[in-house]
Amino acid sequence: MNICMLLDKAKKETRMPLIPDDINELKNTSAKFNFYIEKFTDRIIDEKEYISVGCKYYTNQKIDLFLSMQGLKLSQIKSNQNYLVLFDVVEYVEPNKAMLNKILKNNCSLLVYDLLSGKHSIKILKSTNKEHLLKSTIHISKKLKEKLPVFCNSLKRDSIEKYYLSKKGYINFRYLNLLEKLV
Repeated sequence: MNICMLLDKAKKETRMPLIPDDINELKNTSAKFNFYIEKFTDRIIDEKEYISVGCKYYTNQKIDLFLSMQGLKLSQIKSNQNYLVLFDVVEYVEPNKAMLNKILKNNCSLLVYDLLSGKHSIKILKSTNKEHLLKSTIHISKKLKEKLPVFCNSLKRDSIEKYYLSKKGYINFRYLNLLEKLV
């Protein structure tokens, strides 16, 4: 399973979905996980720490699951891919309209972590204080590390799960009201 952490469309985002310690633990737990990162310079944790735990630079390898914090650049959306976005997709439909439309048109799956974690955790994770931001990065990573095997297994199933906004181009039944805003 090839997993890639993408640079976020929000320029001020300095967090990453997973921290190096959790990547290392996931790789030790299962040899099936391979991690990739896009080159970056402006994150809380240095790029070299990700490389030191075995992450490789993403160029154009086949990826099974792309991870992003707050959203995707349109250029990052490829056909028939799986994307996991941790925050703000459902809350901010209008700014994400183009992204969501491209996800649907390209027959992609979009998993939204917020659907699993609930709105209460979002308040804890948003902070302007760099120290709190680092703590939230660690918190996000620990939560995601626990759920990642579940996400990866669900990608192979054919049913629409509760934490998908879109699965292979179809709007999830819980979010049909978003369809009017998207089209």
